Amino acid sequence: MVLSVTLNPCIDKTIYLDNLEIGAYNRVKNTRVDLSGKGLNVSTVLNNLKEETMCMGLNFRESGNTLEHAMTARGLQYYFVRSEGAIRTNIKLFDQSNHIMTEVNEAGPNVSFAAIEKLVDEIDVRLDHTHILVLSGSVPPGVPANIYQRLIHLAHKKDVKTVLDTTGEPFRLGLEEKPFLIKPNSKEFEQAFKSELKSGKGPLEVARQIVNDGIPYVCISMGADGALLLDKEHTYRARAVPVEAKGLTGAGDSMVAGMCYALRKRLDTADMLRYAMACAAGSVRQEGTLLAREADVKELLPQVELEARPRRLLGANTADCLHSGIVYGTAAMLDGMVAQIRAALGAPDAPVVATGTLPDSVRTACATDIVYRETLVLEGLYWIWKKNTRK
Repeated sequence: MVLSVTLNPCIDKTIYLDNLEIGAYNRVKNTRVDLSGKGLNVSTVLNNLKEETMCMGLNFRESGNTLEHAMTARGLQYYFVRSEGAIRTNIKLFDQSNHIMTEVNEAGPNVSFAAIEKLVDEIDVRLDHTHILVLSGSVPPGVPANIYQRLIHLAHKKDVKTVLDTTGEPFRLGLEEKPFLIKPNSKEFEQAFKSELKSGKGPLEVARQIVNDGIPYVCISMGADGALLLDKEHTYRARAVPVEAKGLTGAGDSMVAGMCYALRKRLDTADMLRYAMACAAGSVRQEGTLLAREADVKELLPQVELEARPRRLLGANTADCLHSGIVYGTAAMLDGMVAQIRAALGAPDAPVVATGTLPDSVRTACATDIVYRETLVLEGLYWIWKKNTRK
């Protein structure tokens, strides 16, 4: 079973706009209201995939049975500890022209010490029947920043795998207990490891060090740029599956659900990322905070494109050597061609621009600095048209 924990559930009010203009009058096209929370989203997608799951967390008395009714409607198992206050409301402004979501989130009500302790005790009991514990989302006022660290420690005692998807101090403290998988987005990763990145290390180098230090899987989601997933032996990058975006909320949670599903099915690292991307795309094309369904994932899974980066130049086995040879051999060939073309032009510093489907793994393996422009051909055609168009 996959047990998800949501400490700070919310009511998401999604407002759809043609084009959000800051400081100006904006006309609303449509709105929708959904009950949400990162752990709840993870369990919803897993339930849609027919994987056994349960939601646990905090609920608030002033909101009555709203949360329980929503979980029942989704067909989910749940257990919530009640505290004083009301479920927070988050406003999400979706700019449909630019596919940008702007979020304004409340902090949530203050939680009592008694409620926290009761929830920890109830989670501990259920860990006896849990395979993966997912700890997602923000921590409301009154909850200690080490709450996730504490739960990871309890899970380790019972050989339960843990997934950590949060930010700030709860994330930093949680890392100390070495969770099985972490999934920050690119901004969260930069904030959490800014000192390492400022020292001159690249994001991949930092992520590789995290894995080497004892966290088996690191996934970094990058929105429209896809995602990275690293384990001790592999580094995979996936492009975002092209779908019409109707809502962006829950995409990262859907990725976590996809990876948990793959882990429960004992699939390899590449398939973990494939399911993550298919689930994310399935949720992005749903309105509001509706999430990926089983049919969506089955349809989108074959469309996920993976790119594997060699871990090292000198392979440790035949497969690694072949992989390294293909990537670094192609890179060396490109470097040689660029050097000869620059020499023929008498322009040793001529810039190099790439377009098309040149894999990032090859481009970054080149000694030559190559700028990637996805729309280079279209830009060239536009300038030819502009040059030949009579005024």
